[in-house]
Amino acid sequence: MEILCIYSYFNGKFLPGIDWTPDENYHPIDRPWYKTAVSSPKQIVFVDPYLDVYTGSTVMTFATTLNDNRNVMAFDIRLDKIQKMIEDVSGNDGYDHMVVNDDGVVIAHSDVDMVGKVYDLSDGTVDNIYEYVISLLNEKDFSNGAVVEYGGINYVVYSRSIGDHWHVVGIADSAEYFSSLETVFIVSTITILFVLTVVAVVFIHIVFNKRKIEKLNENMVMLAEVYDHMYEFSLSANTCMRLCSNASEQSDVLGSDIDDAQIFIVSEMNKLVDDSSKRVLTEFVNLNTLPDRLASGKNLILEFLNHDQLWNRARFISSCSPGADNPDKILFLIENIDLEKREREKLIYLSETDPLTGILNRRSGESKIKSLIAGEKHGLYALFDADKFKSVNDSFGHDVGDKVIVAVAECLRKTFSNYDVVMRLGGDEFAVYVMSVTDRDAASALMRKLFNHIDKIVIKELGDFKINLSVGIAFFGAGRQSRFESLYREADFAMYESKKIHGNSVTFFDDLNFDFDDIRR
Repeated sequence: MEILCIYSYFNGKFLPGIDWTPDENYHPIDRPWYKTAVSSPKQIVFVDPYLDVYTGSTVMTFATTLNDNRNVMAFDIRLDKIQKMIEDVSGNDGYDHMVVNDDGVVIAHSDVDMVGKVYDLSDGTVDNIYEYVISLLNEKDFSNGAVVEYGGINYVVYSRSIGDHWHVVGIADSAEYFSSLETVFIVSTITILFVLTVVAVVFIHIVFNKRKIEKLNENMVMLAEVYDHMYEFSLSANTCMRLCSNASEQSDVLGSDIDDAQIFIVSEMNKLVDDSSKRVLTEFVNLNTLPDRLASGKNLILEFLNHDQLWNRARFISSCSPGADNPDKILFLIENIDLEKREREKLIYLSETDPLTGILNRRSGESKIKSLIAGEKHGLYALFDADKFKSVNDSFGHDVGDKVIVAVAECLRKTFSNYDVVMRLGGDEFAVYVMSVTDRDAASALMRKLFNHIDKIVIKELGDFKINLSVGIAFFGAGRQSRFESLYREADFAMYESKKIHGNSVTFFDDLNFDFDDIRR
């Protein structure tokens, strides 16, 4: 048994499968395989066998409807093994052996010219011994052989059912070939058992392959629910097969091989991707570098924006084990992850952000600063404290105190760039790390800009009360081995020196002649 071809009629298009180009006048919805499947939705149906004039092989078609009972998938099975077994069993013994179904369709026969013949019993009449025996198959038991009289001649008949609708049948003239009924029974029983065993194996193999195809189709449908685009690449042949696509414009047929895979996939991605992601996605789909990039694992993943500004995830999957030489068969999948991506970014934002001010919270801010210090990104670290903040809460209430906190955070945001790390430590304390600023003059200019914004804060509930900041600054410069904890301690010490001064003030730790080894606080 061999599957010759898988084809389908899907969403108004005929998909002929591989190595088959139908004639221009081929209309799938007029073919028996389509009509039979649609007439029995959700069932696997058998279409009458026939002799393929091109190959000389006996062929049977199996078909079934898909999701909406208008789409149909079919596949052709070569029945050569069954036919050959029938011919081998027949030999020169004088028997007519055949495999026939309940409708009188001959699936295999000792005379190959009889394959596909239909013994029509619909009118209730029989014209020969074959039609007579077939009419009795569902009424009498011929499994141990029996003598049947027809037209004045006695025939030895044996039969055994295969599955629900197939029968193995043998018919011979008893007077001509057998001298006793006992011999007939012995010979026919041995023959039946042999044919039955082999045919049953073939039949089970057919059913097994049918179920595999059904399962494969179910898996493809489920994958299509997840992935908008699926491709299979053969790197050695430089070909690509489109397995599914939701593209509105598509010139090639699903399941067909496409030459020049590299040119094709770059063209496909250019239609899909936003300009901001085009360069990185083009590099990602470079098939020449793909084997090396897959050497460390079976997956490669890239997230990108499509032309509708929706986040997508592209994924290469190799069928080979990690580290295998020259992987050939590669799956390329694309799925829409926009909702997942934005929910993930929202959770990250919430986990890193101070809910009152919208700037970084202490945990995320200090983590970023530690990474910059580890990467030798020199700069200044500054601590800020709002003077007399406790009296604001006590005198004007915590709602007004929150307004002060928000106003100070907004001044910090206006003063420093998006590349700087600005965070709220808690209460009325803030901190910032500014990269590339490692001298007093640049730092002083920034502080003047900040104090100018602070002086412009207007909160009507405060009346004439002025908001002032005390600032302490420590530098992480070239040639200095430093840790975040050291910078924090230095800036904190300098900030408390600033609090001794009335109004906005800044103190640089480098101006203080202190050694922390001698300080006990």
